[in-house]
Amino acid sequence: MSSKAQRSKAQREQAIHVDASADETPNLCVPGCIHELDYLKSLNDYLGSYMERVRTLETEKESLATRYDVKIEELRKQLEHLTRDKAKLQIEHDKATRGYEELKSRIPQLERQLKSAREDLELSRRSHDYEIDKMLLKHQVEMTHYGEEVQHEYETKLQEQLHAMRTDFDSRIAAQRAEIEDVFHGKLQEANNQAAKYREASARAREEVTSLGVRLRDLERSTKDHQWIVDGLNRRVKGLRSSSLFNGSGGGDGFMVVSKYGTKRGLSHEDFVSIGQNWTTTGYVVGDLIIEEHDVEGKFTQLYNKGDETIFVGNWIVWSTAGEDETTFKFPLRAKVLPGEHVTIWSSNANSEHQPPNSYVMEDQIWPHDRCIRTELLNPVREVKAWRKSVLNQSFNGVKNGSDADKNCVM
Repeated sequence: MSSKAQRSKAQREQAIHVDASADETPNLCVPGCIHELDYLKSLNDYLGSYMERVRTLETEKESLATRYDVKIEELRKQLEHLTRDKAKLQIEHDKATRGYEELKSRIPQLERQLKSAREDLELSRRSHDYEIDKMLLKHQVEMTHYGEEVQHEYETKLQEQLHAMRTDFDSRIAAQRAEIEDVFHGKLQEANNQAAKYREASARAREEVTSLGVRLRDLERSTKDHQWIVDGLNRRVKGLRSSSLFNGSGGGDGFMVVSKYGTKRGLSHEDFVSIGQNWTTTGYVVGDLIIEEHDVEGKFTQLYNKGDETIFVGNWIVWSTAGEDETTFKFPLRAKVLPGEHVTIWSSNANSEHQPPNSYVMEDQIWPHDRCIRTELLNPVREVKAWRKSVLNQSFNGVKNGSDADKNCVM
């Protein structure tokens, strides 16, 4: 780097000397001088740029030298630090090596000690096992003797307690048996008395049934006679109407009626015969849900909630009988009857719409109808919550205007 700087300095001095000599030399040839001057000027410019470049490079050189010195100083410090660490590690390595050699030399001795310790442990274990077996055998013998003594004592006490309990139970059972026998004899005597009363009542009931049977047969015969009379009267009335004899003129034309007892009398247009029919209804209810109506023609059955709360009737059953016919309807699982609302269950032939929860139509079923209809409402456990019974009553009346001549024709 110093030789290059010296050459650059010599070239700059030579160029300055050439410029000075050129100024002092007379301008002998103008074109050649101009050309030379231009050339020298370009050289001078080149030299200036070169010098500027040299100064820049020198500045960079100084900067690099400074950085290089700093870096060298850092590396030197690191090298010193690493040297110290290496020395320290070498010392530790030497110490570890000596420790390893020492431990390695102690291994045979420790192995011999371990072997002797294992032999001592095995001997101690054998001795300990022998002592334990001996103690267990001794303890087992003692426990066997003690268990036999305890078992004997327990059996003795158990026999004494069982004997005492047996004696106590026998006495209590005897007392209870005597008490039960007394109660049984009392109940038996009472039952015999009740049975005697029931037999007497049954005999009276049989007598009443017999008398009622006789009366029923008489009533049936009377009913047949009255029906025969009614049929004859109807035929007579039809015959009179067809012959225009029954015209309300008040004449003496009429016909004869034979009563139950064979009495004859004449009937004119002032006499009349009537047959009356009426239904007698009775009922029973537990709670607020009642059977309000069952149609005597078998069209529907209607329930009514007279309470203030909703009644859930899921799986409830409405059962109706008439004569030998019966019909059962079971409510759906979520069926309910609102307070103050009616629920109507229609027969399948009633031509009604199925609109739960207030209207249900049975499938292929109709309510039975006869002279006696009974309808029951049962809950899911088949308890009767309500029932309604309707009985048809019929009456036949033969009355003469202004007289009571034939009161025998009333049923």
